[in-house]
Amino acid sequence: MRKGKRIALYGIPKAGKSTQADILVQTFKRKDFQAEYIQYPMFKEEPSGSFLNEYLNKGKYKNITERELQLWFAINRMQYQPTLKNDLEEPVAIVTENDLGMSFAYGMLAGVKREWLEAVNEPVLKPDLSIFITRESVIDDAPTGTARTLRNLQEIYHELAMKHAWYTVDGDQKMMEVHMNIWDVVKKII
Repeated sequence: MRKGKRIALYGIPKAGKSTQADILVQTFKRKDFQAEYIQYPMFKEEPSGSFLNEYLNKGKYKNITERELQLWFAINRMQYQPTLKNDLEEPVAIVTENDLGMSFAYGMLAGVKREWLEAVNEPVLKPDLSIFITRESVIDDAPTGTARTLRNLQEIYHELAMKHAWYTVDGDQKMMEVHMNIWDVVKKII
């Protein structure tokens, strides 16, 4: 790997994204690659990081619209982008969670048009590889109202995966089987 690669993991809550991100970073390191994990939003970026932290973790600004929220996420990614571009000049694997596709999925779930989300995020650097981890068992085990929301969200992720040629991995397999399926895809780009 001459230059860095950014690998985004997507899926509904409890799909195993964090677990698979950690295993993937460790696999890269065992194979003598530099690797790091990042999770958006980047709360250290100002002013967007402070705003998003207060919105997501402190319950403030709940009167903003979903479009306004998505603009804050886009600003946050753009503010972090110079650091990301600089890091990707080195031969490093950057494994991300809650990357660009997550904003698309949650924005669409809240009724924002995909085309608008894509337009707002046009200047944002796209991942080199995106992987969607499905998890039917999480949906099946959820209470009815939550299950409906998770099903809708997973369907939106599937739509995005089809449109943007993301790889899809069945997250209901054993943890290391999921990892091997992810690694089989990842090793093609390194």
